[in-house]
Amino acid sequence: MDANRLTAECAFCGSIHIRTQSNEDVIKPESLVPFKIDKQTAINKFRTWLKKRYLSPGNLKILAREEKIHGVYIPFWTFDADTNSFYTAEKGIYYYDTERVYVKDGKGGGRYEQRRVRKTRWYPTSGVYRHYFNDVWYVLQIRKEGT
Repeated sequence: MDANRLTAECAFCGSIHIRTQSNEDVIKPESLVPFKIDKQTAINKFRTWLKKRYLSPGNLKILAREEKIHGVYIPFWTFDADTNSFYTAEKGIYYYDTERVYVKDGKGGGRYEQRRVRKTRWYPTSGVYRHYFNDVWYVLQIRKEGT
């Protein structure tokens, strides 16, 4: 896109009703991640995707304009957080017990068998959990009106 031009239409929905911003409102990017595929590869993938849309509206292929395919940068931020949390909970510790159970054999009889059964003993616990979260991504959620 030309550096001096904001946009002619919305890159997400195609609307020409774009709110203009003053330069004071804009958060300038620190860096950009380059595109992984070139335009021709994107067009080819789009064509393949369109061919698989058997139940799509009939005019979808007509409305799909390949010349309008272009890359869009989606803004995202990373956050760091140094957390310090206090917690109380119950801690379950597994143990095994042997139980004697009566098993029917289908002929009107049966026998006793021993089985190992897993059980849980619960204990109160509490403590402090400290963790440093580094570069957690936050992607701006862009929604159309009415959704």
